[in-house]
Amino acid sequence: MTRELMVEGMGTKFGKWIRDKCRKSSKYETKNGRPGGLCVTNLDYVFESYSPIVALGCKKGLMLLEEKAKYSDLEFGQQETFRLLDRILREHAHEYGYVYWGFFLLQLSGIDSSPSDEGIMLLNAKQITERELIDHIDFYHKFCDGMFDA
Repeated sequence: MTRELMVEGMGTKFGKWIRDKCRKSSKYETKNGRPGGLCVTNLDYVFESYSPIVALGCKKGLMLLEEKAKYSDLEFGQQETFRLLDRILREHAHEYGYVYWGFFLLQLSGIDSSPSDEGIMLLNAKQITERELIDHIDFYHKFCDGMFDA
């Protein structure tokens, strides 16, 4: 997030403040006398089913989802950060009574569209219908493996 915004007018004032004031993501750039190497990203959605779900073996559910417009992919820094979070949750969510479903990338065609507006949307590069997405988010039926599943 310390790189420039792709779409003018998007983002928040805090995000702009970070880009203006904090060190850059490039380890070769300096800002305010500080070396770069700071990667900042925001995760779009964390889904938690805090009531037990039959499809999860009567346990609580947890999943991460990043939404991208214009069928965009994750930036390199995002991919590395989300892969780390995925690994930590995969290895330790059960210690807290959760089944971790994984990290998912939802790619939509428009900049400000919803699944109801979409002709084609992708979940981890697989075409998905609105009904399948609802079932997936509701922890009713897992549509596909997580993005970083081995």
